[in-house]
Amino acid sequence: MCMVIPINIPNRKVALNMGVQVNYNTPYTPAEFYNPPYWQSKSLNGPAHESLRPTNHTHVKRDLSAGEFYGMLGEILKVQGVDNEEECMLKAVCQMAKVPMTYGHDDLIGEILHFIFTPSLHQSFAKEEDALRIAYEEAETIGSLQGDCDLHFPTCHQTPVDKLTRLEEMDD
Repeated sequence: MCMVIPINIPNRKVALNMGVQVNYNTPYTPAEFYNPPYWQSKSLNGPAHESLRPTNHTHVKRDLSAGEFYGMLGEILKVQGVDNEEECMLKAVCQMAKVPMTYGHDDLIGEILHFIFTPSLHQSFAKEEDALRIAYEEAETIGSLQGDCDLHFPTCHQTPVDKLTRLEEMDD
C-alpha cells in the first residue's frame, strides 16, 4: 500500500511518498484452506503478545464437516433427479482415486475437484461420522487400487465427476 502526497511549492515538483508493505502467506494447494491456524485469547487483559496462543482446534463451530458437505452435494444430486445420491457420492470418490486429476497440470478446477473427492486429503469427518468416513475411505481405496467403480456402485449412473469431466484414453 502506498500513499503519495503532493506538496505545493512554487517552481518545484515535490511529493511525499509513504509506503507500507504487507505480506500474506497465501495457500499453495486447496488443502491449505482447510486447516488454517486458529488463535484463542488467553485473557482479555494484558498485552496482545501475552494474550494469544495457538489452539488445537482445526475447525470452528461454523465449519462444515466432510459428512455435512458430502450430504449437501448429495442433496444437489437429488434435486437433479438422482435417486441414489449417497452411492453416487461414493462412486465419485472412487473415480477420483482411480484417475486423479493432478498430473502436473496447473488447473484450479481440477485441484478443487481432487481435494473435494479425496477424503484422505482433508481428514475432516466429525467424530460422530465414523461410519461415513469408513465408507468414503473404502470407496477411495477401491479407486486407488484400480478397482471397477461401476461394479462396486452399480445403481449410480452419473456422478458429479462425470458431469464435470470426460475421460479420454490416450495412445502412448
